[in-house]
Amino acid sequence: TLEDRTPKLCQMNMKSNCATLRVESVPTGAALILDGIHRGKTPCSLDDVLIGAHKLKLVKEGFKDYEDQVRLTETGVFPVSVQLEERLAALDIASTPADARVSIEGEFKGRTPMQITGLRDGKYKVTVEKPSYVTTNLVHVVEIKKSQDAKLDITLEKATGTLLLNINPAGANIIVDSESKGVSTEKPFEVEMPPGANKVEVSK
Repeated sequence: TLEDRTPKLCQMNMKSNCATLRVESVPTGAALILDGIHRGKTPCSLDDVLIGAHKLKLVKEGFKDYEDQVRLTETGVFPVSVQLEERLAALDIASTPADARVSIEGEFKGRTPMQITGLRDGKYKVTVEKPSYVTTNLVHVVEIKKSQDAKLDITLEKATGTLLLNINPAGANIIVDSESKGVSTEKPFEVEMPPGANKVEVSK
């Protein structure tokens, strides 16, 4: 109440509506983002955080981003401790034709098409092989960088030889490994065959 023009002094005690948010992470050095604003790196203490709900995010290379909502209900210190999860890469392997054997560093992993997960940064020797296909250049080096997924798509080259059959008289049936290949003519008959032993039958 003011009387005339006499000054009055009002003393008011204000209660803080801020709390301290203390964030630690394993490993340390993660970027701390609060409500979309970068506030430092862990371990970190923020003394001016308003009471209420806030969006917390931790980012560190080589680890999965951590996101959560924290709610400060009163003044004081609010501790948060986070165990960051390592981010591992995946390698997708495909081949033409499919069903080729896949090995990494000499260890058999499966058959194409397939995905190999849990890979850390580094170089890996990947072997893709299939019977009756060329056995040279089987090993491919794949490098994983910054935990980014990778792909490997391989076209296998058929490993066959050509058998020339000179058959007299013409018109003979030709069977290779129980599979009919056709009928001979006066010209040499060509048959593609995989490496190894093959059974050839000629009948008329």
